Amino acid sequence: MEKQARAWMFKRLKGLHGIWKTRLHRAFTTLRVINDTQGSIRLDHWAMMVNNKIWDLYRDLDTIVRSRTDGFAMVYGVDPRLSRIGDPAESLNPIYAQIEAERMSGFKALLDASIGEITAARLADGPMPEFMEAFCFIGDREAGHKRLQYLIDQPPELKMENWVRDLSEDEVELFGFVIYRLSYTETDEEWEAFRTKMEEGLDSVWDGIIGSDKIKSKAVLQWVDGRDADSIPEGNLEAARKHFQDFTKTPTFAKGLSTTVCLAMTPVSVSSFSEDQSANKTGDFRGFLHVIDSSFDPTKVPSPSSTPAPSTSRQNPARQSPYKPGYDGTFKILDQLVWPELFALNAKGGAVKFEDMWIVSAQHPWAVYTGATTGVRRRNWREMRGMGGHMLKLAKEKSQTDVPIR
Repeated sequence: MEKQARAWMFKRLKGLHGIWKTRLHRAFTTLRVINDTQGSIRLDHWAMMVNNKIWDLYRDLDTIVRSRTDGFAMVYGVDPRLSRIGDPAESLNPIYAQIEAERMSGFKALLDASIGEITAARLADGPMPEFMEAFCFIGDREAGHKRLQYLIDQPPELKMENWVRDLSEDEVELFGFVIYRLSYTETDEEWEAFRTKMEEGLDSVWDGIIGSDKIKSKAVLQWVDGRDADSIPEGNLEAARKHFQDFTKTPTFAKGLSTTVCLAMTPVSVSSFSEDQSANKTGDFRGFLHVIDSSFDPTKVPSPSSTPAPSTSRQNPARQSPYKPGYDGTFKILDQLVWPELFALNAKGGAVKFEDMWIVSAQHPWAVYTGATTGVRRRNWREMRGMGGHMLKLAKEKSQTDVPIR
């Protein structure tokens, strides 16, 4: 996991750095001659800021994306502070945090010393104008970091993921999901056009997966029309779940498909692929599908409005539910994440729990799972949700004041 993350980030940071370093130096070399002895240079302060941020990212990558060996028996033994490894987490966690802080501060001190040596050597050659110091220091950061990390110039290659390697074996004939059609107003022609668009969205991710040429032909969606499957009501995910639980035990269920998760297309998800939403077809507002956990038991979900009576029992009955409040065993997912995240991380081996993916999706304005996110993106989502709530409040207030007088 560490090697894959570092390979992915070093490769992309190198490309990003190349673009912004070129822009910075192109501006600097755009000289304007004033006379025979005077000229001017141009400093692109925006490019300087971005270049510094890129080197901040390189520093964070080297310090944070590393294997943690705290508590393992190394050549030198176990860290003495962790000699009582069986102690409660409350006792060990502060020690782990202390060891990690020491490791990170030690690396940063080493990096600062390397950069400082480069800066000192540069200044020893002769003083620079003060306005040039910030520009030159960017070069010092680059040279100082590269002395310690050769992967900056030689990013490692991404390897084939384990799930791709497993599925590429000859004995694996197919893999994938059952998917329910729960939207019934479209004509046959409209439905086929939509289905083609949706499946193209799912398949668009293969180009970014190492070794996908060996498995993408095995990826299968087994369609079930809800009108033919016990007449499932339009958009009813719970009815689809019940049908799927029985369907997995029938001879018509394709061997190799997930028995724990199925997909569904409702009027809501169909509309996310419509031409009217063409402006939102990128990033985290693409078309989405519904995902259904077949093991979810709605009878174990406590009523949010019920207030349990006081009990002498040490356990509150309302807290014995295995589910978090609001969880209904479903969530929405972007089309491009069905194979690399839903199947690879959940359906195949359960590396990521279904409910944990639901928790991530709940932060999105449309309640859609979009994979890994950044703090900036989540802040934008909070602002969008806040604005949505504000607009609903204004609409409600307006509707109350617009009541005609009789």
